[in-house]
Amino acid sequence: MSFGHLHLAPARSTFLGIYPEINVELVMNDRIVGLVDDGYDLALRTAEIETSSMMQRRLTDMWLLPTAAPSYLKRHDEPRQSSDLTGHSCISYS
Repeated sequence: MSFGHLHLAPARSTFLGIYPEINVELVMNDRIVGLVDDGYDLALRTAEIETSSMMQRRLTDMWLLPTAAPSYLKRHDEPRQSSDLTGHSCISYS
C-alpha cells in the first residue's frame, strides 16, 4: 500500500485533472486480487508475477532497504548479509 499512497494517489489527481471524463476508482490493498474474478480492469503489483495469460509489463524496479537503529546494533551483532538476520528482531513486509 505504501507504493500506492506515495505514487498512485497523487498521480490519480493529476490524471483526473487532465481527463475529467474518465472515472477512476483506486482500490489499494495488500492482497493479490484476481482481476477477472474480482472485476478489476488493471492491477499494479509490487511482486514477481506468475506466468499469466494476461498482458503484463514491468514498470520499475523496487528495492527494500534494511535499516536498524544504532542503539539496536550496539546491543546485537550487525548483520552483514540477509542470512545474518535469523534471530534478529525484525519488522518485515511479506
